[in-house]
Amino acid sequence: MKRYLFGHQFGPVFLAIKSTFEEALSEWDERHGERADDLEDDAAFDAALADGEVRVNDGGTVVYVDHYEWFREYDTGADLRAALEDLSPSARSRIGREMYVGTHWR
Repeated sequence: MKRYLFGHQFGPVFLAIKSTFEEALSEWDERHGERADDLEDDAAFDAALADGEVRVNDGGTVVYVDHYEWFREYDTGADLRAALEDLSPSARSRIGREMYVGTHWR
């Protein structure tokens, strides 16, 4: 399993380990996604989906896309640790509070 670091315009905020990307993205959306409950009909939903304004994650949750969000994928724990060492202490602390351990154990 890979490790994923998610963030937005204010920096990294969420770390998922022992997870698939789909599972990590679903957890990110559950914690940080703005729900798109106001799409009133199928045509509005289809148009928003086609325009890239919303996405549907594996859990079926529809959220608006934050165009400032990003993620990084790390193959090994050593790669991830090296990247985390470059962050400020406050950023590392924020990530520590927003950690997710996936259900896929080796």
